[in-house]
Amino acid sequence: MSKDLQRDLSQKTRLQALSILVFIVAFSTFAAMTYVQTVLVPGFVENAVRTCANLGGLITVPLLLILGFKDWLITSRVKLPAWRNGLALSSMVLPSVVWLSRISMSVVSANPQAIDHFPHVDPLGLLATLLNSNLLAGLLAIALAGTARLLVLAAVFLLWAALESGIYFWSARPEPKTNFSDLCGSRALLQVLLNLQSEEPNYACRIDCQATAVGGKRNT
Repeated sequence: MSKDLQRDLSQKTRLQALSILVFIVAFSTFAAMTYVQTVLVPGFVENAVRTCANLGGLITVPLLLILGFKDWLITSRVKLPAWRNGLALSSMVLPSVVWLSRISMSVVSANPQAIDHFPHVDPLGLLATLLNSNLLAGLLAIALAGTARLLVLAAVFLLWAALESGIYFWSARPEPKTNFSDLCGSRALLQVLLNLQSEEPNYACRIDCQATAVGGKRNT
């Protein structure tokens, strides 16, 4: 066996092991992002997961798509039938479009003045379209084979986590019970306030009675 062939086999084995590791990391990021979306966790944990998911979708996704496309072009395209190559190519084009749309949304939202030059677009509808397109890309990625499939699926999971990182759900947290005596600072102050509250109507009643009596004397 020649040295060139041995080197190619070692590189292929290394790329396969790397693709498996990347797929595990991508799926773990997706699972962690889904977990913080549904379970109440400390704030710093949620911020860390969202930041990692956002950066992973911003930086890693295009690299994984390029590597997947290169592996498909070199190793799988000749072996697969035409219809399967069409599905495989679509599985790489869709996440690329979703990634570009995600970057465009971030750039436009960072510059409020630029929003006036675009027609009104429902952000929830656009986000739902991106998520559905990414899900379709994951289903189409099954048409790929070998390392390319793992790389494209890893890109899909990371892109899904990046899209989820911008979604926030308001959780119904129980309101803390406020003790009025603690709010006032002392029980003595609370007692004074209660006394004033109970004496104020009597004082107003005495004023009304005196005014009525004076008015009656004037009339007589």
